[in-house]
Formats: sequence, C-alpha cells, structure tokens
Amino acid sequence: MNPLELGATFQIPRFEASAELLLSDNRRLKGKLFLPILPSSKLGHSTVIDSLNEPQRFFPFFSEKSNQVEIFNKDILVEVVVDIDVDQDDTSTLLNSNFWIEQIEVQCSTYVSVTGNVILDLPPNRARVLDFFNLPAAFFSLQDGKNTHIINKKYVTNIRELSFLPPPATQPVVTKKTRATKAKATKAPAPRAPRKKLS
Repeated sequence: MNPLELGATFQIPRFEASAELLLSDNRRLKGKLFLPILPSSKLGHSTVIDSLNEPQRFFPFFSEKSNQVEIFNKDILVEVVVDIDVDQDDTSTLLNSNFWIEQIEVQCSTYVSVTGNVILDLPPNRARVLDFFNLPAAFFSLQDGKNTHIINKKYVTNIRELSFLPPPATQPVVTKKTRATKAKATKAPAPRAPRKKLS
C-alpha cells in the first residue's frame, strides 16, 4: 500500500490553527498546528495549551517555509504564539468566575522575554503566582493583547510580578476621638488680652 494512502486511511479530522513556534535552537517557524475536533467544546476543537499538556511527547506541525509536515519533540519547544481566539474558550465565563488575573514578566534565559496576563485558576488559599508555576503541567499560557503565548516551563528562568488586584476601597472610620481632635485642630485660638505696661 502507498504510504500516502495509508496515512489517509487513518487520518482523523483536525482543526488547523495558525501558530508561530520558537525552538530551543532559536529557530522561529510559522505554520499550522493540528488540534483535535471536539464538538462538545464551544471552540469546536481542543485548545493549544490542552494539546501540548497531553502526555504524548511529539506533535505534528505544518511549516510554511518547508511546505510540509514535520514532527517535533515538545522538549525543544520554547514558545508557541497563537491568536487569542484560538485558545480562549469563553470570555464571559472568565469574567463571571473567580479567576485571579496577574500581570507578570516571564524570562526564558536568552530566548525570549514576554509580558502579559496569566489566569490563576487556584483555590483561594493558594492563589499565588508561585503556586501556579509549581503545578505539574509542562506548559502555561500568557495573554498579551490579541496573542496567547504558550510557554514551556522548562525554559523559564525567572518571573517578575508586575501588578496585582488593588485592595477594596475602605471608608475611614470616624470616631468621637477623631471628631474632637479635628474640631480642636480647626478651632481658632482665643485672642489674648494685651499686656499692661509696667509703670
């Protein structure tokens, strides 16, 4: 049997997602990732982050430069950049949930430095950036404008927290003591009687 016919026989329908790869040899490749079709998902397919965090060590990629499908080891993958609409399941769900959003800067040695928002889907007692990066998943996503950066933790050298949600605004508590102090401070001093000259 012709190898091409064999491949067509076992071919599974896939969603083609435009992406840019950064590899550990500093190559940048533009092309398409193949994501499993999932009718149960609102996207209609698996997300990139879910696909990369599956246990399989290799993944196919259609490179625009070579115009053919290549198979890469996930271990040499530093970063994948895709359009945010490809990898975000439901914006309304995120807005109505209790997810914690943190802005961070991620440094991957000499490869790349990325600044963006990370969504911390963690219990309230573990809602820290440190806890998020200590999760077992190999890849995490960082949102920067219209792009989602899928980064391999293996190449992350350091993370800097840039912002956090501000604490809730509180009204100053006015007590009797503070009122009395305020009144005392604003009350004009009584004029002193002129001193009599000594004759």
